[in-house]
Amino acid sequence: MSTAETTTRDEHRWQLRTAEVLTRLLKHGIDAELPALMWTVASNGTLIGEASVLQPNTDRRAAFEAWAQLLGRYGRRWPEHDRMNGGTHLHLVFSYPTNRGDVKGAIRADLDPADSDQ
Repeated sequence: MSTAETTTRDEHRWQLRTAEVLTRLLKHGIDAELPALMWTVASNGTLIGEASVLQPNTDRRAAFEAWAQLLGRYGRRWPEHDRMNGGTHLHLVFSYPTNRGDVKGAIRADLDPADSDQ
C-alpha cells in the first residue's frame, strides 16, 4: 500500500482554507472587539494565534481569555502550567469546522514571572 505524497498544491489549498477561516475569525474579533493576536498560517494548514510578548501580562492574559471564550466550543483548553523561567503558559487547541474539512489550530500566551510583570 502506498501513501500519497503531499504536493505543493495540497499545501497551498490547506493554507487557503485556513486563511478563509482566519478571515472569519478576524471578523468575529472585530465585531466582538476582541484584542488582536499575532496569527500564523503554517504550510500544513495549522492556524496559531499568540498574544504579543510585547504587551503586559494582564493584556496578554485578557487577549488569550477573550479568544479562548470564542474558540472554546471548537476545542479544549490545556491546564495552565509553569514555564522553566517561572512564567505561565496558556494554551487552547481547536478544530474549526469547514465544508472542506476541519482547520486545526491553537491559541497561546506566555506570561512573564510575576516579579517581572510589566
